[in-house]
Amino acid sequence: MMQRWQAFRCSSLGHVLGLNVDCDEDKVILTVAVEQPQPVSGLHALERRLALRLHRSASPRMTWLMRRSTELASGQVALPIAIALVGREIQRNRIKSARVISIVWTGGLLLHVTIKLIARRKRPALFPVLTRAGGYSLPSGHTVTAVVTYGLAAWTVRRYLPESLRWFPTTIAIVIVTATGASRVYLGVHYPTDVFAGALIGAVWLAGSLRMLTEIEAQYGRRFSRRRLGLA
Repeated sequence: MMQRWQAFRCSSLGHVLGLNVDCDEDKVILTVAVEQPQPVSGLHALERRLALRLHRSASPRMTWLMRRSTELASGQVALPIAIALVGREIQRNRIKSARVISIVWTGGLLLHVTIKLIARRKRPALFPVLTRAGGYSLPSGHTVTAVVTYGLAAWTVRRYLPESLRWFPTTIAIVIVTATGASRVYLGVHYPTDVFAGALIGAVWLAGSLRMLTEIEAQYGRRFSRRRLGLA
């Protein structure tokens, strides 16, 4: 059973789902055929320079940190968080909210996979990559997943905090998303524009979802108030 699970994690589908953490030993640097320098201009030239500049700062300590950052948006981390968020809503008898969170998280995954299949942008080959990645490059699925997962988590946690501290979960979510996006470029598996597109797609998807969740939460609040007053 464990061998089958390991084979699935390291398969192409496992890469798409972000389950491929540590398919290879951390000390192994995976190499790709580095593309020969070609004259480019405009945005593509700028993002190539940014990626190469980030790569020049590579060190064993930085590589370890970036790999841990990218793992925060892997399926092995993000999926349990999503399940915990859904479970918390069910525990509070917020079935409608639990259903929306499930749809939002799964929808984010399907959204970025669909866009990848439409865009069909090849992954960069500017330098030997430092982690495994499958499929196409645009948008960064890890970035979309980070925005959706930690955005939902921040929304959930904020409800239990006093007004003066509600900025804290959002700040943590932004830091995680930023670290995840930077790690994808540093590790050589995405262009900066892939990360920007992933952040934008995730933010738009999340914003609409949070408006829906906020309205649902308000409905629950009004229902609870009526029950306390004996009107329901």
